Amino acid sequence: MEIINMFTIRTKLDYKSVEIKNGDIALAEAKNIIISSYKNSYKPSPGTIIESFFKTGIDISELVGCPEINLKESFGIWSSFLEDRNKRLIVLEIQKFGEETKEETIDLILNNLYSFLVLLESKYSNLDSIALPLIGTGNIGYSLKFIIPKIVEFSKRILENIPSLKQVTFFTKDFESVQEIDNEVNEVLGRSKIEVQSIFHSKNNILKNLIEELSKNLEFYLEKNECSAAKELILKIKNKQMRNFEFGILSRKILENLLNPHYSKESKLTLNDKIKKMSFNNKVPTWIISYMNTIKYFGNCAAHDSPKNDFSELTEKDLIIFLFSLNRVFEFLAFNK
Repeated sequence: MEIINMFTIRTKLDYKSVEIKNGDIALAEAKNIIISSYKNSYKPSPGTIIESFFKTGIDISELVGCPEINLKESFGIWSSFLEDRNKRLIVLEIQKFGEETKEETIDLILNNLYSFLVLLESKYSNLDSIALPLIGTGNIGYSLKFIIPKIVEFSKRILENIPSLKQVTFFTKDFESVQEIDNEVNEVLGRSKIEVQSIFHSKNNILKNLIEELSKNLEFYLEKNECSAAKELILKIKNKQMRNFEFGILSRKILENLLNPHYSKESKLTLNDKIKKMSFNNKVPTWIISYMNTIKYFGNCAAHDSPKNDFSELTEKDLIIFLFSLNRVFEFLAFNK
């Protein structure tokens, strides 16, 4: 699945991530998958999300009769937990609204969904990740210019207020709108030309060699480990289409993945907590800790509300230091065993 765009949200607990992907939501890795349909309409019609799930062996019409949580009448939402897949399916029923404006309609839909997610959090406290379509861009027909600011604010709201939720992923299958989606997200986030330029524009040989070394480290690491961020980073390196903010976000996720095995029983620790605890370990040199912090700070700059989120002062020398830090941390955490 192609990542069209990504950004992070700074919360009281940690930095959390948002991705927009071009692909089939039925194949999403998220723990909670949200789909939308018209009320009581679960027929797997050609080209619909319901059909995509039907092809994977999930018949939505069979799940509605025994929902996990049923708020169809009040919020137009119900859920079903798929034990064999360890996933939750949340169905958002789109009502036929009356005289509401499109602003009131989408706000009502997102407010109802927010309330349902808060309910799930209070009941289970283990949401972890959710996947959902670009609500309103399908049959309802809202424009991307209208809907993108709405989903950015919705993402911020749920990530800030639902502690166990770490990642939100939006899906689209509209291949023709990929560039428009990317442009609209960058515009809403206020990203500058410097921030969205590709690091492959450089002719610096040191930079090129460090990128090549990183690619080898990633491939070697993935031979024995699972890490979606590492896979995405390799893909972007091979296609030479990686932008500065993408590099920062994916590298921060990879660092988290590298540290997770050391704190498998402490899942609520933030990245900052893990680095601090690692610094108290006498086996970890202080300069390695400084490299971890370099990766963390670079990734934090990609947060959409960061005071300096435009990378306006980023230079090739900074990228060289960052790449060296990432490669060195890889060598120490992944290969020095």
